[in-house]
Amino acid sequence: MPTFDEISEDYSKRIRAAASESSLSKSAAYLTESEKQQEKQRNVTAVLKQINEDLKGYTIESKPLSEDQRNRIIKGAAVVLGLKKPDSLVLMLKEASNDNFVALANYWAAFFAEMKL
Repeated sequence: MPTFDEISEDYSKRIRAAASESSLSKSAAYLTESEKQQEKQRNVTAVLKQINEDLKGYTIESKPLSEDQRNRIIKGAAVVLGLKKPDSLVLMLKEASNDNFVALANYWAAFFAEMKL
Protein backbone atom coordinates (compact mmCIF):
# COMPACT_ATOMS: atom_id res chain seq x y z
CA MET A 1 0.00 0.00 0.00
CA PRO A 2 1.30 3.50 -0.77
CA THR A 3 1.99 5.81 2.16
CA PHE A 4 -0.61 8.31 3.31
CA ASP A 5 1.59 11.11 1.98
CA GLU A 6 1.77 9.45 -1.46
CA ILE A 7 -2.01 9.02 -1.52
CA SER A 8 -2.48 12.64 -0.43
CA GLU A 9 -0.15 13.82 -3.21
CA ASP A 10 -2.05 11.77 -5.80
CA TYR A 11 -5.40 13.12 -4.64
CA SER A 12 -4.15 16.70 -4.66
CA LYS A 13 -2.99 16.25 -8.27
CA ARG A 14 -6.39 14.84 -9.30
CA ILE A 15 -8.28 17.66 -7.58
CA ARG A 16 -5.93 20.33 -8.97
CA ALA A 17 -6.33 18.96 -12.52
CA ALA A 18 -10.12 18.98 -12.30
CA ALA A 19 -10.23 22.39 -10.63
CA SER A 20 -7.86 24.00 -13.12
CA GLU A 21 -10.43 23.29 -15.85
CA SER A 22 -13.20 24.93 -13.86
CA SER A 23 -14.08 28.59 -14.06
CA LEU A 24 -16.02 28.80 -10.83
CA SER A 25 -16.20 32.33 -9.60
CA LYS A 26 -16.17 33.37 -5.97
CA SER A 27 -19.94 33.22 -5.82
CA ALA A 28 -22.50 30.47 -5.89
CA ALA A 29 -22.71 30.82 -9.67
CA TYR A 30 -22.21 27.08 -9.74
CA LEU A 31 -25.90 26.54 -10.43
CA THR A 32 -26.32 29.19 -13.11
CA GLU A 33 -23.29 28.96 -15.40
CA SER A 34 -23.43 27.69 -18.96
CA GLU A 35 -23.87 23.97 -19.54
CA LYS A 36 -20.25 23.62 -20.64
CA GLN A 37 -18.95 25.23 -17.47
CA GLN A 38 -21.36 23.20 -15.35
CA GLU A 39 -19.90 20.04 -16.84
CA LYS A 40 -16.40 21.11 -15.80
CA GLN A 41 -17.67 21.85 -12.31
CA ARG A 42 -19.38 18.49 -12.14
CA ASN A 43 -15.99 17.02 -12.99
CA VAL A 44 -14.51 18.51 -9.80
CA THR A 45 -17.41 17.03 -7.84
CA ALA A 46 -16.94 13.68 -9.58
CA VAL A 47 -13.24 13.67 -8.66
CA LEU A 48 -14.12 14.39 -5.03
CA LYS A 49 -16.72 11.61 -5.04
CA GLN A 50 -14.25 9.18 -6.62
CA ILE A 51 -11.61 10.00 -4.02
CA ASN A 52 -14.13 9.30 -1.28
CA GLU A 53 -14.85 5.91 -2.85
CA ASP A 54 -11.12 5.19 -3.34
CA LEU A 55 -10.50 5.74 0.35
CA LYS A 56 -12.95 2.96 1.17
CA GLY A 57 -10.73 0.51 -0.72
CA TYR A 58 -7.55 1.05 1.31
CA THR A 59 -6.77 -1.30 4.14
CA ILE A 60 -4.14 -1.69 6.81
CA GLU A 61 -3.68 -5.22 8.13
CA SER A 62 -6.84 -6.26 6.24
CA LYS A 63 -8.93 -3.63 8.03
CA PRO A 64 -10.48 -0.59 6.34
CA LEU A 65 -8.95 2.76 7.18
CA SER A 66 -10.47 4.50 10.17
CA GLU A 67 -12.20 7.83 9.70
CA ASP A 68 -9.18 9.51 11.31
CA GLN A 69 -6.83 7.81 8.84
CA ARG A 70 -9.00 8.81 5.87
CA ASN A 71 -9.16 12.37 7.18
CA ARG A 72 -5.38 12.43 7.57
CA ILE A 73 -5.00 11.58 3.89
CA ILE A 74 -7.57 14.18 2.81
CA LYS A 75 -6.02 16.86 5.01
CA GLY A 76 -2.63 15.97 3.56
CA ALA A 77 -4.02 16.60 0.07
CA ALA A 78 -5.48 19.91 1.30
CA VAL A 79 -2.06 20.98 2.58
CA VAL A 80 -0.46 20.13 -0.77
CA LEU A 81 -3.20 22.17 -2.47
CA GLY A 82 -2.37 25.14 -0.22
CA LEU A 83 -5.67 25.32 1.64
CA LYS A 84 -5.51 27.37 4.83
CA LYS A 85 -8.11 25.16 6.51
CA PRO A 86 -7.38 21.52 5.58
CA ASP A 87 -10.62 20.44 7.27
CA SER A 88 -12.53 22.21 4.51
CA LEU A 89 -11.51 19.53 2.00
CA VAL A 90 -12.82 16.85 4.37
CA LEU A 91 -16.16 18.68 4.42
CA MET A 92 -16.15 19.11 0.63
CA LEU A 93 -15.65 15.38 0.08
CA LYS A 94 -18.50 14.65 2.46
CA GLU A 95 -20.87 17.09 0.75
CA ALA A 96 -19.86 15.96 -2.75
CA SER A 97 -20.44 12.34 -1.80
CA ASN A 98 -23.88 13.18 -0.44
CA ASP A 99 -24.72 15.22 -3.56
CA ASN A 100 -25.36 18.16 -1.25
CA PHE A 101 -24.54 20.82 -3.81
CA VAL A 102 -25.96 23.71 -1.79
CA ALA A 103 -23.63 22.97 1.12
CA LEU A 104 -20.78 22.22 -1.27
CA ALA A 105 -21.23 25.59 -2.98
CA ASN A 106 -20.52 27.27 0.35
CA TYR A 107 -16.97 25.90 0.26
CA TRP A 108 -16.17 26.68 -3.41
CA ALA A 109 -15.10 30.30 -3.05
CA ALA A 110 -12.48 29.70 -0.37
CA PHE A 111 -11.36 26.49 -2.05
CA PHE A 112 -10.65 28.11 -5.40
CA ALA A 113 -9.24 31.28 -3.87
CA GLU A 114 -6.72 29.37 -1.74
CA MET A 115 -5.85 26.44 -3.97
CA LYS A 116 -2.51 26.56 -5.71
CA LEU A 117 -3.20 25.59 -9.32
